[in-house]
Amino acid sequence: MSGWLRRNGIALGAVVVLVPTSLFVTFSSDWLGYWGQRATSPVVVERGADVDFGGAGWRVTEVQRIRSTELPPEAEAPAGTDAVVVSLEVSPEGPASPGAPASPGCLLDLVESRDGAPERSWSSDTGGGVDLDIDLDVPRGCDSERTGEYTMRAVFVVPSDAGDALQLHVEVGDQLPRYLSFRL
Repeated sequence: MSGWLRRNGIALGAVVVLVPTSLFVTFSSDWLGYWGQRATSPVVVERGADVDFGGAGWRVTEVQRIRSTELPPEAEAPAGTDAVVVSLEVSPEGPASPGAPASPGCLLDLVESRDGAPERSWSSDTGGGVDLDIDLDVPRGCDSERTGEYTMRAVFVVPSDAGDALQLHVEVGDQLPRYLSFRL
């Protein structure tokens, strides 16, 4: 070993330890905060099961797939697409009364997972791009104003080649990184 390495060995060892440590300390809070606000930890809910999550009870009550060949022309669905309608019962915790806890807000995504293929997902069609003549009194998404039990119907427009291995992902903001993953 040369004289220079012998004289500076301790300093070089300190640099090797301190540089990665300082980088970790500098960026770890941003990195952990980023991953803490993303839906990365699924709470898997099997078909037909109820779950308490984010201040409410959740249960998928019905899933209906309307094939592109069955959609009425007035639905104005894009060619080669199907509609998937998911009915979800939401029960805010506590009795339905003034001052009772309100239902949590949420984001809904329909996700398809196929072996060997990338995951695909679709957001609900809340804007009415496809008109299925669904009762307008039924919410088409989470309603954070409601204090009592209600059923929503989320409509998803998916390609006709989407498989049947679908999951409904429900994200409640204050529960992230956990989210519900209903097997449909």
